[in-house]
Amino acid sequence: MPFISIIVPVFNAKDKLYRCVNSILNQTYSDFELLLINDGSTDGSEQLCEKLTSFDPRIKVIHKNNGGASSARNTGLDYAKGELICFIDSDDWVDRDYLDKLIPGMYEDIVVCSLVREDEVTKDYIRLSNNVRDRRAIIDNIYNLLEHMAICSPCCKMFKREILESNKIRFDTKVGSGEDMLFVYDYLATGLNTIRTISTPLYHYDVSDGGSLSHKIVPFETSLYMMNCINASMLKLAQVYTCDMNKTYKRLLCTQFNN
Repeated sequence: MPFISIIVPVFNAKDKLYRCVNSILNQTYSDFELLLINDGSTDGSEQLCEKLTSFDPRIKVIHKNNGGASSARNTGLDYAKGELICFIDSDDWVDRDYLDKLIPGMYEDIVVCSLVREDEVTKDYIRLSNNVRDRRAIIDNIYNLLEHMAICSPCCKMFKREILESNKIRFDTKVGSGEDMLFVYDYLATGLNTIRTISTPLYHYDVSDGGSLSHKIVPFETSLYMMNCINASMLKLAQVYTCDMNKTYKRLLCTQFNN
């Protein structure tokens, strides 16, 4: 059984998929399975996924009808066998020692590394401090953690599959934007005892396609549903960490209104 399951949702990513997969296969840590979830691609990505399986027996391909990234990640979670779970997007890539640096976090409930947002010209470093926070430190820093970009994405992280499965945590397929954040919040709301953060930016987030949510219009009904989901998340977090989440809640509502 592999120790780590790496889940990569794939949709029309033919031009960048090889870069992503190559960065994973070249890892200095080797005990993993790579699950490529082809989410109904139509650009040849499905054939490329199958071709890549001939490179390495650790690669497994699951084909499904198009349902979005959340649906693809959920499918990956259903098939995953590893004790630890990583998500990597098909247009992103990771440093060669990505898994080696995250593996020490297996003793914590979650480990998060810093990341780089980059295109062909610019690089924007999103950094965390080197730290291991116990339950008291999590409570003291909960606001900063929840509002840090590196925390809100499911990527650049190592999750424990036992926590995900025992709490039935999955991505909400009804949400087209912000579902990543809700997934992480649900994980945090299980009542984590330790969080390890790493200052080295090991994850490379490709923003060259201009697909940022700041360029998209979100339907009001979607935002309204998202607001209700955020409210539920804040209530759970406030109860688990015995803290007032109003400040974070108001900021997230402002973002939804802006969308």
